[in-house]
Amino acid sequence: VKPTLSCAQPGEWCTSAHLKEDRCCNGYHGGNTRCRYTGHDWNNHKIGHCCVKPSKYGCVLDSDCCGDTRICSDGYCVRDGRNANINVNMDQNKNQNEYV
Repeated sequence: VKPTLSCAQPGEWCTSAHLKEDRCCNGYHGGNTRCRYTGHDWNNHKIGHCCVKPSKYGCVLDSDCCGDTRICSDGYCVRDGRNANINVNMDQNKNQNEYV
């Protein structure tokens, strides 16, 4: 029996020590979140914060969004200056942080 983990919400810590689908709530393939890694722990596991993927729904604050050029607009992570109601299906933001 696999133990039930409490998944991390956007803004909460995540780690590569957990299975990909357990790192962030809705972090499975095709989900709306992922872990944005910013460092390593003492076991050399990647650590970071969960964030909402570009053009996906689930943010409350700008800081919930993955990528430095994203803002939260009506619950969607969109490029700064864009309206989520006009185009929520934009290209993925490519930056130098590592996501999984």
